[in-house]
Amino acid sequence: MVTLHWTTDERTGAVETVTLVALVVENSAAMPVRIRVGNRLDGELRAPRRHGLAEAGWDEGGFEGVVSAGERRSLGYAVAADETHSPPAEIVWTERAPETEESSIGGATRHDSPAGFDIEPTTAGVVRALGEARPPVDAVPTPDRVEIPDAVKSWLSAVETRIERYETGDKKTRGGEMGEMREMGEMREMGEGGGKKMGERECEEMGSGRPEKRTVAEQAEEQELRRRIAADERTLEAVANRVQRVRERVESTGKSNAVGRTR
Repeated sequence: MVTLHWTTDERTGAVETVTLVALVVENSAAMPVRIRVGNRLDGELRAPRRHGLAEAGWDEGGFEGVVSAGERRSLGYAVAADETHSPPAEIVWTERAPETEESSIGGATRHDSPAGFDIEPTTAGVVRALGEARPPVDAVPTPDRVEIPDAVKSWLSAVETRIERYETGDKKTRGGEMGEMREMGEMREMGEGGGKKMGERECEEMGSGRPEKRTVAEQAEEQELRRRIAADERTLEAVANRVQRVRERVESTGKSNAVGRTR
């Protein structure tokens, strides 16, 4: 005797309402039984999928497969519908299954491969078991030129502009200081009447220029630039740490995918 147990769970999303159906088929007979489970809900049946294909035994109307003697089999699917019926599914028919068919699914006997996979001798069965044929991530060439996102490029350019403005202002300040030292040397030379020329050569080695008197506004601008550059430094450090973490996750994902395909 075959018994069907069920539960339903209605999920409402932004686009549609979907009813999730969970089934348990129980075979209390002393022999394997082939069954056909049909969906009773209105709407498109969405069978469980693997590698883009419906699981073996499923079609647009329901499921067909074998339940071993004294065993239970769990099934589940979704329907794009917000109205439920009780029961949501039914046993359409049952028949005794040959003993050799106990390990079969959907009518296609499975074969054990040397690698330990249970594979149906069909194209869909191979895709379900092994997935799509893709080369390892490390073997896929990447383009030599990588475009930086516009938002990131714009932000980095703004940081560079602030640094250049600060560097330019700092050079002007240093030039002004050297100019003041040159003037002091000239005054000392005039006072001592031909004695050692004060710092002329030293001033030439250290720099040259005329003193620039900075206004209060310019000094305030310099302080603001210093503050913003310090903030940029903290932000760059945080971004670098985040990039490193994301990169490690990307690398680990690539390795796990390669391992999954070679198992």
